[in-house]
Amino acid sequence: MQNNTHTSAALKKVVTWARSLNIPESVIPSDIVALANIKTLNFYDLKLTTLPDELSALSNLTKLYLASNSFTELPLVVCKLENLEALWIMNNSIAVLPNEILNLCNLKELVAFDNNITTIPNLVQMKKLDYLVLSYNKLSQEQTSTLQKEFAGKCNLANQKTDMKFRIEPLTSETLKEAKQLRDKVFIDIPKVELLTLDAAISKEQYKEVYEENAIRFMQYWVAKNKDDVVIGLVGIYTEPEDADTSCWLGWFCLDDKYRGLGYGKELLEYAEMEVTLFGMSYLHLYTENVKECKSAIKLYKKEGFIEYTTKRAKPNELYLKKILYKGNIT
Repeated sequence: MQNNTHTSAALKKVVTWARSLNIPESVIPSDIVALANIKTLNFYDLKLTTLPDELSALSNLTKLYLASNSFTELPLVVCKLENLEALWIMNNSIAVLPNEILNLCNLKELVAFDNNITTIPNLVQMKKLDYLVLSYNKLSQEQTSTLQKEFAGKCNLANQKTDMKFRIEPLTSETLKEAKQLRDKVFIDIPKVELLTLDAAISKEQYKEVYEENAIRFMQYWVAKNKDDVVIGLVGIYTEPEDADTSCWLGWFCLDDKYRGLGYGKELLEYAEMEVTLFGMSYLHLYTENVKECKSAIKLYKKEGFIEYTTKRAKPNELYLKKILYKGNIT
């Protein structure tokens, strides 16, 4: 009885914490019984920097998604959730994976791409781990080589930041002008209805009509910057109403012509694919024009595993391609 009382008090503190940050009831229910039995928590893009210690009372939790927050270190309370099977912490600023993460003996998925990770424990001790993503971090070649041997066929370690000649960051109001200039330089005859899509990606509330006119449910964009802080690339993803929850589209993928043929486009495309996995989607679609100016891009798409398919929506000279990505779903 005392233990149940203690657990109930901890759960009430979790609810109080959630309400103080306006975390919706659909994520953290106020009903203590429902919260005690919850198996999945998705804290995507809540600008979190810490988690309450009381979160350890969620003994039934098996999936925890902390992507796109502001963590500089992994909250140690996470390492007390011994029944976790999936931990996704991508798009943060975490530098170290603590030794305590080895306590997660039931963990099957660890997705931590796009952090600043330089230090990791001996993850091979996690016997059930069979899906490991540590791309876009700061691991050494020795570390990545060791992990590739230990998790052969089960890990993605591509494009460590220390090896990249440019950096990728979310599109913001500060980079919007440069991004639009690059887009307009690469893509000609852009339909008027699509001209404000980048603006809308930054502020959905202000540009609701753009979503409605283009039949877009969600979109997000990133820019690539060179060492002089100049925007040299652009890429995004978006979803349309008729899309299933397992697919989305590649949007405004382009690169300044000075940087083509150097592998930059490949890395930018792979980054977008990584972002798609954040939503557990299985397919990434794209369409382009089957003309001479797009031949190099089409060659890249096919080299990266995209395949052509036919669709009734295709217009003359339009080419549709898709790629199968991670097959899991956030549920």
